[in-house]
Amino acid sequence: MLDVPGVLFSERSAARLGGKPETGAVRELRLFDPVALGFVRRLFGLAGARVVLPHAWGVGARSTLVQQLDLQVHAFAPAAPGGFGAEVAAYLASAQPTAQNFVVLTADSASVDPSLQSRLIALDPANGLTLDDFKQALDLLGVACPNGLYPPTQP
Repeated sequence: MLDVPGVLFSERSAARLGGKPETGAVRELRLFDPVALGFVRRLFGLAGARVVLPHAWGVGARSTLVQQLDLQVHAFAPAAPGGFGAEVAAYLASAQPTAQNFVVLTADSASVDPSLQSRLIALDPANGLTLDDFKQALDLLGVACPNGLYPPTQP
C-alpha cells in the first residue's frame, strides 16, 4: 500500500526538482523523486511486491501520470473518508484473496488504523522514502536484501 504525497515526492525532492506533481500533467513526471521510485521498483524485484495506490491517483489526469511511472500498479484503493489509512482499510476489507503480507508506506500515519500499525512504515514528509524506510519494508516483507544493494554507510 503506497501513498504518493510524502512518499514518491517530498519537501526535499520538491526543493531539488522544482516543485511537486499536483495537477497530474504529464510534464510533472520529472517532479517525482527518482530515488524513491528506484526503491519502490526494487521492492518489486526483490519481494514481488504489488502496488496499491490511493484512489485519487487512479482517476483523471493523475491516472495517466501514474501509468508513466512504471510502478506495476495492482490496484487503486476505493475512495473512503478519513485519508489514505481509511482507503487502505477499505481495500483490505474488499480484496480477494485477502492480502497476507504487505506494508503500508505513508507520510499520513495518523490516518492508519491501529490494527495496521505493525505493517506501517511512517515516512517523514520532508524526506520521503529513504534507504532506512526501504530496509524496513524489506524486513516487514520477510525479504533478505542481497549483498551490494545497500550503499556503504561507512567511509
